[in-house]
Amino acid sequence: MEYKELKVVIKSRKKIVITKPNRISLSGDVQIDSLTERLITVFRKLLAEDKIKSREELVVLGSYLFNGLFDEETRRVFWEEYKKISNKEQEGLRVVLEFEPEARDLAVLPWEYIYYPDSTEEGRGFFIATDNQLILARHVPLKMQGLSPSPKPLRILIVVSTPARDEDGEKELGIIDEGLVIETICQLGKKSPTAIQVEQLESPVTKTSLTNWIQANERYHVVHFVGHGKYDKDGGSLALASARDPGRASWIKEDALADCFRKREPRLIFLNACKGAYSGSYAAFQGVALKLVYSNIPAVVALQFEVENKVANLFAEKFYQSLGEGKPIDVAVQDGRSKLGMFLDEDQNYSNRAFGSPVVYLQSAEGIVIAEAQPEKKDYDLLPKVICPHGDCPELVSAGDNFCGDGHPLVECQKCGKIMVPNKSCHACGWRHVSLGEPIGADVTRRATERIPVQPPSSDNATVQPELQPIESSSAAQSLGQKDIPLGGILPRERRG
Repeated sequence: MEYKELKVVIKSRKKIVITKPNRISLSGDVQIDSLTERLITVFRKLLAEDKIKSREELVVLGSYLFNGLFDEETRRVFWEEYKKISNKEQEGLRVVLEFEPEARDLAVLPWEYIYYPDSTEEGRGFFIATDNQLILARHVPLKMQGLSPSPKPLRILIVVSTPARDEDGEKELGIIDEGLVIETICQLGKKSPTAIQVEQLESPVTKTSLTNWIQANERYHVVHFVGHGKYDKDGGSLALASARDPGRASWIKEDALADCFRKREPRLIFLNACKGAYSGSYAAFQGVALKLVYSNIPAVVALQFEVENKVANLFAEKFYQSLGEGKPIDVAVQDGRSKLGMFLDEDQNYSNRAFGSPVVYLQSAEGIVIAEAQPEKKDYDLLPKVICPHGDCPELVSAGDNFCGDGHPLVECQKCGKIMVPNKSCHACGWRHVSLGEPIGADVTRRATERIPVQPPSSDNATVQPELQPIESSSAAQSLGQKDIPLGGILPRERRG
């Protein structure tokens, strides 16, 4: 699917600039006054305490978020761009939220629940973060060089860090139940080994062991971190194991974590606090996620609210499936959100906070980790090119080609492996190809055929054949003169230039 971009830059608490796919921009006024912000903050607290249990409550929250961000004119622009793609199956709209420094206090609001409001003119509204033709992502305004897609498979490193006690050795951090998520990710690798490969770093995970492992191995596409986090006045931290006492936590900031990946940065870090994690883990992970992107990690996904393990498991499964198919990171996140919103509650869709919990921060909208499809490498891809065996055709061909550039059909000799003309004798060994009444075409070598060898000459009149060698480039062919090149581009060695 091709996605057009609608970029919404929140410049300050009072102004936004919205840029349409045609690069035309217009300004709008932020509608979040102090009372609206207090109301949204109350909703956010209820979400954190898991006290919102109905779709209607989430619709009200999402509508306040939308009306607070878009005024009448910018709302009209959003609706017009959405309608342009709503009836086109192969087009979508990527809604990018970008918060500049003067609006960072607005960035903490739960924008993943934003809802286009119901109206009498336009009908029932929708959650932007889960619509199948919309993508919602938060971008960090960094000018980084885009990353081209890597070849398959998607390489995932699972890092589980679960020290039992805080750094003082007294406070218990809780027992993390990470088994289900790890099993799900590993099962994806077993089901599709050509698309996904999974490794797990041995515990205990210290800063040294993580750094050494990353630097000693091929660059991973994804690092999936499972563990504890904490949030204080200085920001968020993650718990690795202390080198002196692996049972104690060594809290590291995002810059120290980013240093572990220096020159080996993954395309994505997934921060996963499973059930049983330290109480401040979710707030810490969201804070660390944003700062990691500023520390040269191209993309970070985190969960902003605590969810049950089965929910985190369901999201991770859909997310990595989509990444393995070659989808961009924000599209994979949207797929996971939709899965949570539609299938967690049998009675009513989008009645659980889970679908809005995943947050993705990106440096660029071109967040494709791996290519959609990689052609399988064949042995004949490495063979030299030869001149097409059809008469005076100048095209270069190689083994495995069914047609030359001018459309002449080709087959491979079943005796010597050279390229030959169908229904003719091989120029190199004399083996004759005969088609059994079927038209010559791209699949001729896979159809039922009969190949009749020509009897070799008797020893009385046998002639010594010169050793043959393929022409490896068109420049070599031109230097010899086209009229001197025999069929198939094969020259006797004694005439080699």
